Amino acid sequence: MLFRSSLSMKPDNDGWIPLMHAIDTEQIELVRSLLRLDSADEQAMHGDERKRHALCHAALKGRADMVDLLLELSSADKQAKKCDELGENALTLAIAGGHLALVKSLLKLASAKDQVAAVNMFGFNSLHHAVRCRRLEMIDLLLDQPSIDTQLLVPDKGEGEIPLIHALQEGLTAVVLKLLAFPSADEIGRAH
Repeated sequence: MLFRSSLSMKPDNDGWIPLMHAIDTEQIELVRSLLRLDSADEQAMHGDERKRHALCHAALKGRADMVDLLLELSSADKQAKKCDELGENALTLAIAGGHLALVKSLLKLASAKDQVAAVNMFGFNSLHHAVRCRRLEMIDLLLDQPSIDTQLLVPDKGEGEIPLIHALQEGLTAVVLKLLAFPSADEIGRAH
């Protein structure tokens, strides 16, 4: 088993290990087989040249089945909190890709608060991503998260804009109305 485990961790020149290739080529049975090895957690947490780990690769592909398998057979919360070199995590990648089922799965984890609050190198949190990508259903899901009230006022690092400003600039009337109707929006506005 030791030999097979070390083979499963052998990266190519881009830092991809066999698990990442199995995800990329959408071979779920190979993903399942690789995760049954002793090194499942180590494989799942391994980052490629961009520090993207297996959960991020599966989220980018929009593969809910592979995400569920990774979460079931390895350190789910640890993976979900881990960010790549740009500061993106599986949740923000799923939002950007429009993968609603994945977003729902990831928000059920104990680490949901950390995932929602994570900020990438541009200062975008998950709510910024959902607004900028015009993901109305995902905005609703995020607004249901207990920690979201603190995310409403997180400015990005570029123009210092909060998600509401992004929505206004994009002409997303429905999003502006959702954000303004958020129960604590008035209290937050008065506090700042």
